[in-house]
Amino acid sequence: MADIPLHITDLAKELAVTTIPKWLKKVEDQTLRGSYFFNKLLDGGRVVKGESGSELVWNMKVRLPEVTPFANHGNIEYAPTEKHEIMRLPWRAYVATESMSMLDQEINKGPQAIVRLFNDKANDLRNAMQQNLQGECYKSGSSSGRTDRYHGLETGLDEGTVTSADRVAAPNGSYAQQSTVLQANGGFWSSDMGTPNNVSIGTDWPDGNGDPDYDCNSPILINTSSTNWGTGSTDHRTNLFRAISQAQIWLKLLGSINAPKGLCVLDGWSFQGLRESQEAKLRMIQPAKSNTDIGLVGSQGAVYLDGLEIQPDFWCPHSTGYIFSMDRVSLHSLFSEGVFRSKGPIELATMAFSTIWALFTTGNIRFRSMKGFAKLYPYA
Repeated sequence: MADIPLHITDLAKELAVTTIPKWLKKVEDQTLRGSYFFNKLLDGGRVVKGESGSELVWNMKVRLPEVTPFANHGNIEYAPTEKHEIMRLPWRAYVATESMSMLDQEINKGPQAIVRLFNDKANDLRNAMQQNLQGECYKSGSSSGRTDRYHGLETGLDEGTVTSADRVAAPNGSYAQQSTVLQANGGFWSSDMGTPNNVSIGTDWPDGNGDPDYDCNSPILINTSSTNWGTGSTDHRTNLFRAISQAQIWLKLLGSINAPKGLCVLDGWSFQGLRESQEAKLRMIQPAKSNTDIGLVGSQGAVYLDGLEIQPDFWCPHSTGYIFSMDRVSLHSLFSEGVFRSKGPIELATMAFSTIWALFTTGNIRFRSMKGFAKLYPYA
């Protein structure tokens, strides 16, 4: 008996016009990033609301009265001491906008609207603004092309002379209209070390001791690729642990860091290199309890070193880290209601009754001074 051939007609075209796809109402948001510094700034009560005035101004005390020997029946000289320097930052502002035409609103409604675009406008503006500020926290507000931006960390961290043998680079910039160069406001520093941390500086700083006006606005710029870390390597990630440990000592002795509030942020590549380096040394890979300080793995993947919290941050520049106390940072806003001010939805007759939204922020990030900040980077 002969087989009867079986013919299957391709129904793809008919199915395409008679069957609708399964649409999920939930939108998978792939725009979020892992930021730590900015979120800690917001959550830590470090936002100052309702600011006013033409600019942000504060005084920095840089020196104390001079102390001199005194002999009985000797002459005593009386003179006032100029103790303060003025710090100034301008206000900066950002805006994010959205719109939707009247016809688009009519199209995007009812059961056919898988996603109600109108409802997402305000939330999307807030997320966009927040992500922008997360990145601005790290960037300069005075470099070329960025003179209308917030004054982030890099504003006062310009480096001068540094060689491969130097453990630190010489500060050579300005912040809040005050120089970050050592001894810009006078002062003395010891010169007792056989090999200084930077030959061009010519003193023991940041080791040694001296006057407060010598480094009153100077950050510590740590050269992680120096040949003098004692590791036998010039690799940035290999030397990170030792550089962070040394930075803690320098910052503490210079009176600039409060360990319980201390924070070190690294880019992800540097952070993973630090973890791998410590795992290899300690031969230890199991996670630790979040309240245990063993210099390895801690809360939510952080690393802790002598109480200093070390965290990765998406927005931190490559091969870079920063160490500082959160109590030396604040976010200032001209708005009394908080960091952001929203406007909308507003219908505009001039735009054929389209609806517009806008979100604003205006203010600046303030660091008390660049003293108390350390940057980790392979300078040379």
